Amino acid sequence: MKKNLLYSALSLLILTIGFYSCQPDNTNNDPAPIVDPREQFVGYWNCTEQSKIHGTASFTINIYKDSTNTSYIRLTNFYQLGQDQVISGLTAGNNITVNAQTICSCVINGTGNLQTSTKINWNYTVNDLADIDTCTAVFTKQ
Repeated sequence: MKKNLLYSALSLLILTIGFYSCQPDNTNNDPAPIVDPREQFVGYWNCTEQSKIHGTASFTINIYKDSTNTSYIRLTNFYQLGQDQVISGLTAGNNITVNAQTICSCVINGTGNLQTSTKINWNYTVNDLADIDTCTAVFTKQ
């Protein structure tokens, strides 16, 4: 009886080792997929803007990837200038920099910082060549 139990245990051990040795080795040397860091900014955002000149306003911003430069995004309706008005932002990590650019006769520049996957804090100025408006805004992803 002990002999049969010993053979059974030995057989089970051999089978276990055999099954374990048949597991594929993790030799996948494929590089990790490249994730576009701009993806975290892409989408429709509700903007709550506090303007020194205009007070508080709420409107929608659309952010999408610039098709010609992998470091840039495009923003529509910034400063509520219209969905057909587009500015560019340079992305670096969680930051967006809008370097001085003219849109609708206004020079806009400022920065945004992604706080969470659904919130961007902004500080920017808008110069319409008569007044300089200082703004803060919070974008909340829809």
